[in-house]
Amino acid sequence: MLQRALSIALLQSTGKLHGRCIVGTPYPVPKKTKGKSGVANGSALLPGVDGRTAWSKRLYDVIAQHVADLGGPDAIAQSQYIIIKSAAHIALALEQMEVQFANEGTVNTDDLMKYQTSANSLRRLLESLGLKRAAKPPKTIEDHLASKRQGAA
Repeated sequence: MLQRALSIALLQSTGKLHGRCIVGTPYPVPKKTKGKSGVANGSALLPGVDGRTAWSKRLYDVIAQHVADLGGPDAIAQSQYIIIKSAAHIALALEQMEVQFANEGTVNTDDLMKYQTSANSLRRLLESLGLKRAAKPPKTIEDHLASKRQGAA
């Protein structure tokens, strides 16, 4: 925090800070931690939404899983987090549609088109995050021999 304050003081003294933006760039200076919104400081996923609902809890879990897949919170950029959050919302909507399809036992064309469109949007978002198909690792010779011994016993 002291480092940030010193950086801003230096920028102000050199005349390179204009309001909240660094002169010559469109980028704002990051706000201080104190006084951030609940969404920005991590205490809420959505502004004004109770985080205790089933949707919010599931959303939090899906986001956490995607963040972990990409190396944790320190390894992702804010733009990646926004894509993860959008993908998580679509994934939850798809889950709700799947439950509806299963409960009704039938699917009409309009609902199927909404499902397909959402699934394609989710795929594109996940691809932009680096979704790749992972091949199953091949067995080593030791693993193969061990499985043969267990089968013979």
